[in-house]
Amino acid sequence: MEENREMKKYNTIILGGGIAGLLQAYYNPEALLVSDQIGGQFNAPFQLGPKYLHVDENTDRLFSDLGIRPGIKTIKVGFFYKNELREKNTEENRIKYFQKTRGEGEIYKSTMSSDMTEFDSYDIGTEEIINILKAKIKNEIIINKVIKINNLHRQITLENGEILSYNNLISTIPMNVFLYLNDKIEVAKQFKSFPTTFILVENDVVNDFKDYTYVYFSEPQYPFHRITQLEHSAVFEFKGDDIRRFPSESNRFVQKVGQLIQNDIKIDIKYVEFFGRYGCWKHGILVNDLLKQIYERNQI
Repeated sequence: MEENREMKKYNTIILGGGIAGLLQAYYNPEALLVSDQIGGQFNAPFQLGPKYLHVDENTDRLFSDLGIRPGIKTIKVGFFYKNELREKNTEENRIKYFQKTRGEGEIYKSTMSSDMTEFDSYDIGTEEIINILKAKIKNEIIINKVIKINNLHRQITLENGEILSYNNLISTIPMNVFLYLNDKIEVAKQFKSFPTTFILVENDVVNDFKDYTYVYFSEPQYPFHRITQLEHSAVFEFKGDDIRRFPSESNRFVQKVGQLIQNDIKIDIKYVEFFGRYGCWKHGILVNDLLKQIYERNQI
């Protein structure tokens, strides 16, 4: 039986090498970080839509801890509906956008950036933050794929056959994946999402929106639902993974777990802390929220 096999024992194991897992590792240097890759969705070949760190006391503290001081820039959000680019959103438009991207259901407060028209962000790329965290963390890291979790015996089995034992587990991987790995198949199936296709476009079509960092498109005649301006290009976002070739497309990336569909299922498993947007299955979680949670828990 696998519990009788020789294994490595750890007090705390962190699952997932995205931004949530790296932040946990940075502030828990004694923990083991396990992931099949470091960087998560930030390993994509280009920026996937709006990826900005809101300025507040929590992100300010992070950069102070990291010993860097990025500049601050203003992010401007636009809303395109009724054939016009607008600075203000409406509740009717929010409903249309939610139905377009997620179907029926209760509209999340965070939908369409919580109706914010602009906010302050640190002027630093998410890829750079990932690289800084990777360089700063002192944790032991195992790069391997998890194929099974046995929370009864508090064990993780890796693809290479290695078995790890833990006292506490912090899971930042998608909730449905965690449940599948625990053989909780029927519960896992209740956590649904739509894949999102991101298409990189390099032409002048987005010049009409050049004064906006990103723009939402709620109406069904537009196959995409958001455009994000990059330095010399733009990213178009589509619901689904069967999107035909887009004019002037130069690259694309499909995020399998994209638009989350919220539910009211409460998952409380002993010895496990769920952390992050996908780990908790809550769309509205920002990096700022993760930092606040870490600071409050660690009382630092």
